[in-house]
Amino acid sequence: LQVVIFFSLLIIPQKPVDAQGNNFVDIPLETFNENRPIELLGLISSQTLNVPVPQSWLFDTENWLEINILASSLLDFERSSLTITLNGLHINSVSLKEAVGTRQRILIPATMLTQGNNALVFTGTLYLPEDRDTNCQNWDDASRWLTIDTGGILHLSFIQRTTSIDLANFPQAFIEP
Repeated sequence: LQVVIFFSLLIIPQKPVDAQGNNFVDIPLETFNENRPIELLGLISSQTLNVPVPQSWLFDTENWLEINILASSLLDFERSSLTITLNGLHINSVSLKEAVGTRQRILIPATMLTQGNNALVFTGTLYLPEDRDTNCQNWDDASRWLTIDTGGILHLSFIQRTTSIDLANFPQAFIEP
């Protein structure tokens, strides 16, 4: 009996573990973009990031993007904007006048996230001061650029859904750890 107790003490973890607690993950945005910053060029441009989410996750309420926006100093900041959508639903639009050079935290409602692939789209509308006179004739002017700097974070909080023990789900733990 003492041998069984001794071996069970070796096997049982000595640190307290909260198996029912919420979990979260902070993912650098550039990991969804081949380790490069997100760059928008031209009058109206967009970039899509595909965010895969395991089937075993149920989303909690604390989800957000944290980004730092850099842009050309030649832009008309009052008219230019950045719009963010997730799975075709609008998350936020921000004027560059208030956003450039500041770290923005943008909340994401849990109802917008789905298991599987999520399409996170950044769309920039980048105006120059002379566009009012020229009717935006030079769409691809090199001074129309916006970058979401490296170090941006996608914070997802989730509750891990338990899957029933079934041989059909056996490889699931190895595919989506």
